Amino acid sequence: MQQSQAPWSSRPALWQLNLLSTKPAAAHATQLEDEGKTVVVVFREFQGFGFIAMQEEPRADAVGALRQLRAMGITPVALIGDNPRTAAAIAGGMGLDYRAEMMPQDKLVEIRRMSATGGVMMIGDVI
Repeated sequence: MQQSQAPWSSRPALWQLNLLSTKPAAAHATQLEDEGKTVVVVFREFQGFGFIAMQEEPRADAVGALRQLRAMGITPVALIGDNPRTAAAIAGGMGLDYRAEMMPQDKLVEIRRMSATGGVMMIGDVI
């Protein structure tokens, strides 16, 4: 009896780089990302067999809080790990400037850069 490998996941960019995607699946994943969803591709034995789409919803009071920050002269910027399409859907819906495809270490570099020119305030995911 042959032992099967455990499923594993990756972001769609890796899926496409490894030529494991089909055009309909890639188009569907892109559509989901355009809607602000984070897409994770699931593999088994190096064959993509599906994906999971997740979406975070901003808190009900997030847009009002951002408006208050702007009124105080503070420019909110979202540092987002997702691809630019998903980041635009998430941040754009709240009127936020954003930086996309940022790994944790990239966010740290950006926070240090911003700190050098002024104060920085951090708020957790989905404000």
